[in-house]
Amino acid sequence: MGTALIGGERALPARGVMVMGTPRRKAGALAGQVEGYREWLSQRGYTRSTVRNMLKDLGLVGRWLRQEELEVADLSEDRLAAFLADQRRAGRQRLAGARGWLPLLTFLREVGVVPEAAPVAATPLAALLGRYRRWMQQERGLSPSTMLRYENTARRFLTKYATTGGWFAPQQLTGAQLNAFLLTSAGGSRRARRKAGWLSFAP
Repeated sequence: MGTALIGGERALPARGVMVMGTPRRKAGALAGQVEGYREWLSQRGYTRSTVRNMLKDLGLVGRWLRQEELEVADLSEDRLAAFLADQRRAGRQRLAGARGWLPLLTFLREVGVVPEAAPVAATPLAALLGRYRRWMQQERGLSPSTMLRYENTARRFLTKYATTGGWFAPQQLTGAQLNAFLLTSAGGSRRARRKAGWLSFAP
């Protein structure tokens, strides 16, 4: 589908709405980062099909930055939230949540094209999840996609059972609560019982 002609001139797309360009321009402002991101993802154990999809996501962000007349260095968590909001308003529903875009932001910060985020005080929940993430990586050697899935499950569990009235008290959790949560959330499947083993990480 091409852009409309108005008075002999080719109309520009509405701001915030993605259009497909030629292969050379598909990544927009992030065109120079495609190969580096591909290699970075492959080194971290992402499958070929996942890498292909994440490179498409990079292209979406790169074209959005260009259409919004933003520099790559302007990208941040808040900018990504604005990007996602624009995409959903444009009718694009099959998008990862905010956390699904963190690998891209992490890569861009590691290669120095996006500045590091200002440090913020870690909450007790975030600190515990960070320790769990390191345990999964160092002790279990799990892939990034598996770690993300397990971490999201752990976050839901801890938010539901370990946070009461603003207080975070994971030391009061029981194995029965963990098993009940996993079996309920996964329909009592064998996969849920395997997850329970991973989530028995001792803080």
